[in-house]
Amino acid sequence: MNRSFSIMAILGIAMFLGGCNEKPRTKEEKIKMLIRKLSSSYGYKDQNEAEKKLLGMGCDAVPFLIDAIGDTSDSRQRGDIIGILGKIGPDAEAAEPAIRDALKNGGVWVVVNAAGALVDIGADASEAVPVLIAALDKAEGLGSGLIMGSLGYIGPKAEAAVPVLIERLKNGDESDRSSAAGALGRIGPASRAAAPLIIAGLKHRDKYFRMSMVESLGGIGPVTKAVMPAMITVLEKDESKHVRLKAARALQEIGPKAWEAIPALIRVFKNDTFVGPDAAIALGRIGVPAKTAVPILMKALKDTEEDPTLRGEAAAALGKIKSKPETIVPLLCWAAEEPYWDLRAKAAEGLGDLGYSARSSIPALKKLLNDKYALVRKAAAEAIKKIKQTSATKPERAK
Repeated sequence: MNRSFSIMAILGIAMFLGGCNEKPRTKEEKIKMLIRKLSSSYGYKDQNEAEKKLLGMGCDAVPFLIDAIGDTSDSRQRGDIIGILGKIGPDAEAAEPAIRDALKNGGVWVVVNAAGALVDIGADASEAVPVLIAALDKAEGLGSGLIMGSLGYIGPKAEAAVPVLIERLKNGDESDRSSAAGALGRIGPASRAAAPLIIAGLKHRDKYFRMSMVESLGGIGPVTKAVMPAMITVLEKDESKHVRLKAARALQEIGPKAWEAIPALIRVFKNDTFVGPDAAIALGRIGVPAKTAVPILMKALKDTEEDPTLRGEAAAALGKIKSKPETIVPLLCWAAEEPYWDLRAKAAEGLGDLGYSARSSIPALKKLLNDKYALVRKAAAEAIKKIKQTSATKPERAK
């Protein structure tokens, strides 16, 4: 009797415990459980796992995430929920009203995530700019960095924030100055007034600070006569190879307007092994005006003892510069048979950028469609498509 009672008791306890830990049976229950795990009462691991699963559910999670914005008093959780809606992207456009409401009544974490989410779902985030400016006036430390990053994320529509960002650039601590420069760079040419301060920052003792200044100038562009000489000096003479690399990448962002840097980029391509590949990319982005670089790019591509990465970027740049196609096309077709897969992919990219002028390369590109590397096959397919599209726009020649 006692034994029977004990067995029944154990079974009862097991059923009770099983009921308490019962897994959600419907998708709705699962989504709500995952949203609960975003609260600060759960650990980072649980929160991170919940976020990944909610993102995987995409559209299905959106209505429940919208409801949860108003249901929770946990500011951190609200910010995370809004951040997830932003990461879902345009499929979460129904959340726009709720996100705008949160923007008006949230702390720093909520406001920052709301501004970013509006950008990510494709909505107009300009309404967030005055809110962020007001929040920045009171913020310090990590909070101010997050707010300035958010203003930069909004981009040119955050132009109204330029004066307050310049003030932070002038008088903030080192971290604030770096964050302000980053935001000004993302806002773009409207940050013209900040250029002298950012140029002065290129002489700072800390290489990471200089890197943030260089990146900012890449976004603002050559808005004053002093910008390009300053960028060229950093590109060739900065003691840190990482700062020089950042300068080459900033010139890539500037594109055709960086034509003044062509001679310096050619020298860097030739003499700086660390920055050389990125110098080639910058020359390609400048395009046709960089035709004086063609001989040295060709020489590097032909040299089978040269670094394959450098040769690959030379191949891609030759296609973008579009000079001497009668010489470049056979050279790129030859490079498309080289043993390095990344070089073959870059050669295909170059041929695609030459368009109609590279129509004779289609047989060589078709061979690459059977390459064992997926990226090479993809580059070849895209090149063929580009060549055919540009060929279709050419008037038919008289017979």
